[in-house]
Amino acid sequence: MRVPMSSAAKVMLDAFDREVDETIRGSLNEVHRQAWNRAHLYALKLATLAAVFDAPHDAKVSRDHAEWAICLVRRSVSTILRRFERGEVGGSSQSKAEAAICRKVVEFIALTPEQRAAPRYGIGHSFRRGNFIPRNYFNKRLRDVQPFTGDGSALGRALAELVKADVLRLLDKHMAFKEFKTTGEVYTLGPNWK
Repeated sequence: MRVPMSSAAKVMLDAFDREVDETIRGSLNEVHRQAWNRAHLYALKLATLAAVFDAPHDAKVSRDHAEWAICLVRRSVSTILRRFERGEVGGSSQSKAEAAICRKVVEFIALTPEQRAAPRYGIGHSFRRGNFIPRNYFNKRLRDVQPFTGDGSALGRALAELVKADVLRLLDKHMAFKEFKTTGEVYTLGPNWK
């Protein structure tokens, strides 16, 4: 079944098609090109579905349907690209794990001493200032995050790789006990932290 389109919707969707083509041709990043590759077709399908939903027996794609579909596609592609850039999708489980840890490091550093005192973090008094992060913070904050769920050793492997790459430093056990009164692992930023 073909669904007719208003002239305003056609103009809008044709302009989006040209915009997408220019974006694809102008990008050097293959992920960006692939993300935008079918965006115009996706917008056409969504606009048509919206028109059929609004008037099942006399559907016609309006300017509003086209505008809604284009906005949805733009948001969708932007979200996917943002997730790729943060390492949440694409790549290996290891790279996703390392990206998740780095996000939690940034989160920890941004916490005020008062926020760090919140019971949900379980952070001792000695960790409430500075960039020293107890392992149990990662355990609590990442246990329900992919790729750590169901793999008890994934966090340890990812932390070890970040230490090996000098992104994080693992404090010596004696230093951790002396400074923080803990027998657990303590991490801080390494020379390759970005």
